[in-house]
Amino acid sequence: MDTQLLDQLHDPNPERRVAAIKRIAQTKDRRYLAALETTYRTDPVAEVREVARKARRYIQRETGQEATTTPPTATAFPDKAIDAVEAAIHRARDDYANGDRAAAIKILGAVLDEHTHLQRRDDIRRLATIITDVSSPDDALRLLLNFDSRAALIQRYGDKRTSSNTQQNLRLIVIAAALMVIGVAALIILLAAQSTLSNIAGFGSGRSEVRTLSTSGTAYHLFVPSGFPTAFGWPVLIAIHDKGQSGADMMMYFEEHARREHIVVIAPTFANIDNVVINESHPAYQAMARDVNDILNEVDSDTNINVNGINIFGPVIYGRGAGGTFAAQYAGSYNFPLAGIAISNGGPRLATPPFISPVEDVIQMLILVGEDSSLRGAAEQYANAASRAGFFPDLHLLPGTAESISDEETQLVIAMVVRAYGLDVDS
Repeated sequence: MDTQLLDQLHDPNPERRVAAIKRIAQTKDRRYLAALETTYRTDPVAEVREVARKARRYIQRETGQEATTTPPTATAFPDKAIDAVEAAIHRARDDYANGDRAAAIKILGAVLDEHTHLQRRDDIRRLATIITDVSSPDDALRLLLNFDSRAALIQRYGDKRTSSNTQQNLRLIVIAAALMVIGVAALIILLAAQSTLSNIAGFGSGRSEVRTLSTSGTAYHLFVPSGFPTAFGWPVLIAIHDKGQSGADMMMYFEEHARREHIVVIAPTFANIDNVVINESHPAYQAMARDVNDILNEVDSDTNINVNGINIFGPVIYGRGAGGTFAAQYAGSYNFPLAGIAISNGGPRLATPPFISPVEDVIQMLILVGEDSSLRGAAEQYANAASRAGFFPDLHLLPGTAESISDEETQLVIAMVVRAYGLDVDS
């Protein structure tokens, strides 16, 4: 066993603990089971415990033994207290993102008063430097933990929650007048401030943008939610379009849902999607698969998000029509596991399900087909084959032939993403 991995299970940073659990799961080494069981029973963070549970089950299933993990006792983890603390931290981030720095300082300071051990967490240290505008994490935390200095910060930035509408309007008038006087110089300062915000780690734009992959020139649409992610990153949905469509079409269907559920969406445009052949050696398929891999790496490095989210089994891939055919095959050849697969009116053309190891409660599979579609019989056979292979497919019949994406389809896909990442699971 790798002793460094075992040591990382006790790292004060939950992100590093999750990273260690992911690497352990990929080893499929049963010697780690006891350590994963201990992490599941004793880790103070609910998300880390859930990842440890899934990793343990994955190794047991892969090595031929069913999972027998016993749930932790009710007294072992004060989940409600932990959830309340995490909710308060999230609220502080949201307040700062919405421009209410004073409220963020007040909330984070109160949390640290009650839970001083949190100052060792990297995400808390980073948040402290951002909301206090102090570059040193230690200095920022000292300001927040000292009642007088914290009160001075709150007074300096003003408590927007106690401001009247008249005061807010007066501020706007003063700001507008100042901008008129300062003119171009003020605009330059404002642009510089916006640039600074956009470079804060994990600070999404909240709107989609078009990018060009540096390695191949393939265009892709990217949506990153606004505000701060959890310590474990955002869920990621890869949406592959049908022939005659583009990444822009996929983004049009999913952006609003993704904004509401805080999901990253990656929607590439493949000019040769019409020629996709379900054969790993086919040049068209290889080029598309390589582009998806490169896009994931580029997004992960450029935006400081974790494309694996809080789930050790990677992003969710969804494809429609020819895109569904590609998505199903890609799921079988992807170098790392996926959190889920959603295929609509395309993937069922395959004779067998993707050649990946099914994992109960981890790999989500959604098969969508029109109830009047000529592909319905093939979809049902595909779902049956997936069940025999050990998957737990959700076959859903859409109204009519489902030749185009409906709001029901997008909602079903988003709901599957939520399930795949355990976002609706009360740990």
